[in-house]
Amino acid sequence: MYIKNFSAFQQKLTMEDQNKPFTTTRGHAGQIVGRKNSEKVRMRKKKGSLVTGTFQNQIFQK
Repeated sequence: MYIKNFSAFQQKLTMEDQNKPFTTTRGHAGQIVGRKNSEKVRMRKKKGSLVTGTFQNQIFQK
């Protein structure tokens, strides 16, 4: 999912949406996937293991 006009897309987000966690998919730079219903986010790693947690607390390890 590639967003051309990202600043206009950011303005559409409400304050409640900005506080929700976002994930970035490995290997696709800048790809953003929002989870509306869940506070926890599943991060897919290349090895196949799943890591749960919010985006601010997440530590990326190779």
